[in-house]
Amino acid sequence: SQSLENAVAAAAATGNANIATSPSSDNNTAASSPSAMASNNGSIQSEVISTTQLLLTLNSHLGTEAATLASQLTDGDLNLAQYLIEAARSDSSSDARANTASTSNRR
Repeated sequence: SQSLENAVAAAAATGNANIATSPSSDNNTAASSPSAMASNNGSIQSEVISTTQLLLTLNSHLGTEAATLASQLTDGDLNLAQYLIEAARSDSSSDARANTASTSNRR
């Protein structure tokens, strides 16, 4: 669902902002050779694909696009991706409850 995907993106963006502002423990990353970086990207892509498949298996209601997005945003970290999905689902359910309450108050 679109709401779930938006919530996953928002939760991940918040997490990525925290990561981006934290000090780096490895200052040699920028000096890595292009071949090492390409190898790392291939490894991350493999993790993303594997994580996407696991997320789809663990969450039967989840769409491929949402699973792929959560996997990409977490660089294939299954635990973090699952957390994002659960946070998005929780956020979506609270939005649905708020919309239901709002609609019933208008009647």
